[in-house]
Amino acid sequence: FFELATAIAFLHFQHHRVDFTILEVGLGGRLDSTNVCTPLVSVITSISYDHMRQLGSTLTEIAAEKAGIIKPGVPLVTGVTQDEPWSVIERIACERGAPVAKLGREFSVAYHPPCSADARALPLMGYHRRRGQQVETVASRVAISALGAHQAANAALAWATCDVLGTQGFDVPERAIRDGLASSRCPARIEVSRHNPAV
Repeated sequence: FFELATAIAFLHFQHHRVDFTILEVGLGGRLDSTNVCTPLVSVITSISYDHMRQLGSTLTEIAAEKAGIIKPGVPLVTGVTQDEPWSVIERIACERGAPVAKLGREFSVAYHPPCSADARALPLMGYHRRRGQQVETVASRVAISALGAHQAANAALAWATCDVLGTQGFDVPERAIRDGLASSRCPARIEVSRHNPAV
């Protein structure tokens, strides 16, 4: 099913002549049907114990499968920070000559949960970039629509991906990034549906 759906999606994107496509893998990377493309940038958000029957029983094995999306010379943005999977990703990226932007190294995020009783209050994040020894605050109070520190990390990955695209001549305006982070919706993912009582 997934292979057919992926092929249909590729045809659909081609038919509509889309400018950009964001492809999310199904199970993992190496043998995933989405892995037939050569992307402008690859992203590995995190590594955890998922799809273990197909990907392996250790974080090292799972990371090796997920790192299968890393292409020669294609930049990688990652939020993987645990030592065990990171060492696998770093090795494969190095072997393939893929430059890496890593959360906590080339860029970082600060999460500020909403502290207001106002049901419409959004969490805020700060996004920081490292240039050599200098840390640059790109944005200090960016509204994000999804709750949770992990969603702020995902937002930082998205911003870092836009930064990489910018180095390739695809300028994504900061206003567009801010608007996208504030307006995206993830229904039922730590979604507040009611206050008093909180649901």
